[in-house]
Formats: sequence, C-alpha cells, structure tokens
Amino acid sequence: MKTLAPHTDTAPDQGNTADTAPDTLLVSEMVAQQMRTTTTAIYRYITYISLWVLLLCPPP
Repeated sequence: MKTLAPHTDTAPDQGNTADTAPDTLLVSEMVAQQMRTTTTAIYRYITYISLWVLLLCPPP
C-alpha cells in the first residue's frame, strides 16, 4: 500500500509579517507615481486642446 508524502506548508507564519511595511511603502510609491503620470497626461491634453481652440477661433 502506498503512503502519502508528508505535507509541507509553505505559508508564512502569522506572527512573521516583517515584510508588511516595505510592501505598503512600495505600493504607496507606485500609486503616487501613477497619479503623477495621469495628472501630467491630463494637463498635456488640456493644453493641446486649448491651443487648438485658440488657434481655430477667429479674433473678435
């Protein structure tokens, strides 16, 4: 009769969460970088559209 292989648990212990703070910091940095990128893109598009509107509108 075959015997089952011993179970190996690879999950970290609940008390061993030393990597929580660096992961949180990394995520916040990634979110901040994404916000800067998005804000820059929005301002570029607004500037581009505004310049075209000013160019195409006839002077009063």
